[in-house]
Amino acid sequence: MCILEFKMAELHLTVNIASHSFFLLSMLDQIIPPSFTRKLKKTEGIKGSFAHLECLVSGSLPITIQWYKDEKEIQTDEKHKCTFFENVAFLEISNLNSKDSGNYTCIAKNKAGTVQCSGILFISQAYIYFSLPEPPCLIEKPESMNVLPVTWYKHDTKVTDGGNYRTSFVDSVAVLELHSTSFDDDGVYTCEAQNDAGSVSCSTTLTVKGHGTPNILALKNLPS
Repeated sequence: MCILEFKMAELHLTVNIASHSFFLLSMLDQIIPPSFTRKLKKTEGIKGSFAHLECLVSGSLPITIQWYKDEKEIQTDEKHKCTFFENVAFLEISNLNSKDSGNYTCIAKNKAGTVQCSGILFISQAYIYFSLPEPPCLIEKPESMNVLPVTWYKHDTKVTDGGNYRTSFVDSVAVLELHSTSFDDDGVYTCEAQNDAGSVSCSTTLTVKGHGTPNILALKNLPS
């Protein structure tokens, strides 16, 4: 159960007169019911990333916080992290997937009352941004060579054919294909061509960030 409390000692002031105890002041008589000074709002999360939902709660402590998704109470686990600190209620959801889309509700309670607010979380597929410096450069292959050796690197680490990657060199264009994409594919990709006379390289930046993923991404060699 995702329940959080922040407790404050109750303050009582009493005075004894002729063996009688008179109650003068109690914080219980001044309990302020909870309210939201900042409510949940519509939030967009990216598949595979994390979402952070928060709302600001005011009112007399102790306040108990509970979180729900589509009217089902959220249990604290490796995927869901609930905190309540300095009157801010947080819910962090990691490793987002399409099932995490829905209506999220935060309920705040104290001895004076209960209040709730809701917000919708949308989960989007990752999409691809990549920079394309202009103009594109083509690698000129010497006429005496049938194939020009080309090597691809990601952050100085050699990219090899197989698995998620496929490389090709057609009509003087070096191509690196990514059959599927994730946030781990972010980075600077470099194409290097070489022969006995020397070598030449060029780079481009790939950024994975938000909406609709193509099945194959082709990166042409570009000037650095």
